[in-house]
Amino acid sequence: MAGRPPKSDTKEAIREAQREWLLKVLAETKKTPSQLAKDSGVSDTTLTRFLNNPSYSGTLTPITVERISEHVGIPGPGYSTSKLQIAAWKPRDEAERVPWDNCKSPTLAALIGGRDAPEVWTIQTDHLALAGIRQGDMVVIDKDVQARDGDIVCAQIENGNGPRTVFRMFQMPNLVGASFDPQAIRPEPVDGLRVRVIGVVTDLLRQRAA
Repeated sequence: MAGRPPKSDTKEAIREAQREWLLKVLAETKKTPSQLAKDSGVSDTTLTRFLNNPSYSGTLTPITVERISEHVGIPGPGYSTSKLQIAAWKPRDEAERVPWDNCKSPTLAALIGGRDAPEVWTIQTDHLALAGIRQGDMVVIDKDVQARDGDIVCAQIENGNGPRTVFRMFQMPNLVGASFDPQAIRPEPVDGLRVRVIGVVTDLLRQRAA
């Protein structure tokens, strides 16, 4: 009986399949990696590092493949057409959680400090642009901090098709955005059921523009 292939071979096969799919997507959409990332709601560096850094051995996360697949309508490796049809009914998160493997930079380590369970997210909208938080910014949230009036918070909103993660300003007793988008500034009353705060933004990290 043949043994299982080494994990390194399996990971490389996944990586190669994702790379071929991503290059196909870029060719068909005629977009740059940065444009595709922005339009799909994923981090710019996620795609540019994957495609352009020869020493990077990681793979795209399932959420990244899912978001690009949903945006362009071309199923990624392991993402079927039926999932695309279902995805049309799913609410989309406004930020992407950063895996712990990507949180090892000295700057992030300093921001996180000795906290037990902080989370790092990459903002994917401009719903807080007027509050100084822009698309592409990384934020640290602390679930142990009690939200106060005026805090920027991470919350979940349930609209019947599953929870959607959003980042808003807490203006007791509502969540509101800080942008020119009417959908973002619509007040959402926090009731602990349909709308609940899950953490407070304590720190922000912005990458220097190229």
